[in-house]
Amino acid sequence: MMLNYLRQLLLLSFLLLCTPALAQSPTTAEHQHLNFSGISLNNTVADFTDALVAKGFTPENAPLRLPINKANTTFRGRFENIPCIVEVGQNRTEKVDTVHVYFLNVNNPLRSYQILTNIFRSRYGTPIFENYYDTHLLPNEAQQQLASDPFVTTFSADGGTVQFSLQYDVRFYNYIYKLLLINTDNAQPVLPNSNDIIEW
Repeated sequence: MMLNYLRQLLLLSFLLLCTPALAQSPTTAEHQHLNFSGISLNNTVADFTDALVAKGFTPENAPLRLPINKANTTFRGRFENIPCIVEVGQNRTEKVDTVHVYFLNVNNPLRSYQILTNIFRSRYGTPIFENYYDTHLLPNEAQQQLASDPFVTTFSADGGTVQFSLQYDVRFYNYIYKLLLINTDNAQPVLPNSNDIIEW
């Protein structure tokens, strides 16, 4: 199962390297950028976070049961009318490279994953990668399955990559429901010196 997850991450890394060429329109030389809640990721972190606050997001400083990088800025708000935590990542030049959106209090995570994935399909088209399987497992069995083999759906979008995932995190005893937006112009993956997971 872990090998399957590592393959998915390596495929995502490969696709991210190819995305700028695929996403650029032949009629436009200028590269467009992803946006979150109407805010372009082609911003400095300061400008992006100011725009988030203007849209009603509030800074979140409380410890969370989520796999958040403590060096990143976090906010609480709503996206797609669902309560969420937004983690804003930055590169060395303080430009936004990633936005992680953790959906909170989602009822029926397995069914909700299908519904939200369909929303993203209508927005971004056919996924470039998908690891989704129909599961009729009991809740405890589904948690074990999703801990080792999470649902992942990845889309190519203007100026980046959009990845939606659902996994069960045994450290936090919680489903982690995440939307990851990667600005491929600014993002650089952290490549480990071993066969460990590639991080964004």
